[in-house]
Amino acid sequence: MLRDYQQTAVDSILAELAAGKARVLLVSPTGSGKSVIAQHLIERGGRVLFVVHRREIIEQTSKRFAHIPHGVIMAGHPRTDHSVQLASIQTLNRRHMPAADLIIIDEAHHSQSISYRDLFDVGAPIVGLTATPFRLDGKGLGEWFDSLVVAAKPRELMDAGHLCRYTGFEYVTADLTDIKIVNGDFDTRSLSMAMSTKTILGNVVEQWVKHCAGSRTIVFAVDIEHSMRLCAEFQSVGVKAEHLDFKTPLAERSAILERLRSGETRVLCNVTILTEGVDIPDLETALLCRPTMSTSLYLQMVGRIMRPAPGKALARIHDHSKLLRRHGLPEQDRDYSLQKDRDKVAKDLTAAEELPLHTCAQCYAIFEGDVCPNCGAERVKKVTKLVVENAVARPIGQGSPRDMFRAWMLEARAMGRKPGYVVHRYKEKFPQEPMPWGIWRELVGKDKQWLKAL
Repeated sequence: MLRDYQQTAVDSILAELAAGKARVLLVSPTGSGKSVIAQHLIERGGRVLFVVHRREIIEQTSKRFAHIPHGVIMAGHPRTDHSVQLASIQTLNRRHMPAADLIIIDEAHHSQSISYRDLFDVGAPIVGLTATPFRLDGKGLGEWFDSLVVAAKPRELMDAGHLCRYTGFEYVTADLTDIKIVNGDFDTRSLSMAMSTKTILGNVVEQWVKHCAGSRTIVFAVDIEHSMRLCAEFQSVGVKAEHLDFKTPLAERSAILERLRSGETRVLCNVTILTEGVDIPDLETALLCRPTMSTSLYLQMVGRIMRPAPGKALARIHDHSKLLRRHGLPEQDRDYSLQKDRDKVAKDLTAAEELPLHTCAQCYAIFEGDVCPNCGAERVKKVTKLVVENAVARPIGQGSPRDMFRAWMLEARAMGRKPGYVVHRYKEKFPQEPMPWGIWRELVGKDKQWLKAL
């Protein structure tokens, strides 16, 4: 039986098609049941071509559609005469396009790819499915779709219990100031080097072991080398971790995913494989170690842990890439318009970077408001006014210079800022106070980079 929003989505799609719209895009969050909506469209009858962009997604979809007689158009599968056909876009481009009364495109944000052009020329009505109707170049998907149906938004589904709630934490990351932008995103090679320092790799594992050891975890890495380094770092402390990338043989890939599902493997490091089409509700933790300018990629990553499961009360995001600040919280309302332009997207991005998000100085949770929902600590507010008292500048209502120094230290280390950030802020606000170096030594431990600043 369909949920209310799923039934509304089916009715809306059919109404759009009946009204003469030839290409309808359905937007619904990861974990909301887009495949269930697709099944009900398929079960109405007629010749249906269901198109995906990766082999493993075909196999997963075929299992999900087991009750519907269907064929699979892909290497290694015999031809069948069923009215419903599942096909990979790569295979379709090498074979004769089958006749269809309806074409359904999974992960339709990939429709901008040239490999989909012939599909749009078939002439059959098209329904695209996506959780992330965003393009990296800032343009909308209006060139490929002429109608938009939004099934539900993440906040609504969380409130209804259809998506799991989460807590996000902001930990050490790299300074990306000097990383070049190539084709709209960070240069992979430079990004991998920046994210592979001992400080960052160590912090990724340290925070996981400290706060969520044993949880079923997915790690998103920059490239293969980075993923393998992360995997080795986990293994070095006795964690059952594995690595997965597009070069991993299919049989081995299936075995790795099965070990993750069963809990035998606790941490799976991957590159671009597990951002789409993977349904493992028991995943509890996502480690975001792959900075990106792509809102779609970010939402696909965090979406992997949002599915509810028995005994799973709260998911956990460890953000080592400042993605929560760059793109906003997962449940944030977003503009799903088919028509966008670069200027508007630039304004949206600026607004996202200026969201009222704060990092807790005690537990590093990232949140809105004045009180941390994770530990209950009140956030340290920015000093906006100073008074002179006995010739010493002190913040109004913000405690002693030592308290502020401690808070700035915690903030700087959580956000991956350099030591000079703390020194500059302190000297600017308290020019006549001595630097409390004892707090510095207490908080930095054996961190050589910070010890050098003493």
